[in-house]
Amino acid sequence: MDQGMGQGMIDGGMMGGLMGVGMLIWAILALALVALVIVAIVWLVRQLGRDGQQRRSERSAIAELELRYARGEIEREAYLAVRRDLEATES
Repeated sequence: MDQGMGQGMIDGGMMGGLMGVGMLIWAILALALVALVIVAIVWLVRQLGRDGQQRRSERSAIAELELRYARGEIEREAYLAVRRDLEATES
């Protein structure tokens, strides 16, 4: 009878099975953490890129406004009003 109990200890028994499940759960959690970090980095890079694009478009809007004013296409009051609006959205 003692051999039957001893044999169970050699092939892992119940504790060996639970240890395998625990390792699998930790591996899945580690992969999920790595995936979460990658998603966070991609999101951050996209957000920073979007801000840069928005600033460039605002700068080009001001440049276009100045060009139209220099050509005489718009009056001074309209130029100043639009410039104030563009600068207000910039900050």
